[in-house]
Amino acid sequence: MSFHGVQNDGRARKIVETLDLIHKSARSNRVGADDEYAVLKPVFDKLSEMGWHIVTSASEPESKGTRKEAPWFTVYQMAQEAELTDLTRAMAVYLNRIDEKLKE
Repeated sequence: MSFHGVQNDGRARKIVETLDLIHKSARSNRVGADDEYAVLKPVFDKLSEMGWHIVTSASEPESKGTRKEAPWFTVYQMAQEAELTDLTRAMAVYLNRIDEKLKE
């Protein structure tokens, strides 16, 4: 069985769906980035243990009255600085999402 198979793709999709649910809950409960980050910190820690270096704007909470950067800026910065292997993984996720949308 290949690593890039239906089983692992499904697992990754479930992780993304779960993260989306957590983020939606944070918005519904009107919690700030600090609280959302606190809930997700074990996830970031686990990814870090696995050798992943996650760039998050929430890891450096914004102070009140400051303007928040657009989310695409973090993605752009990550794309500029990430290792090629990480970019390859990100591209696979991106292409899988497009494929899923086209199948709908």
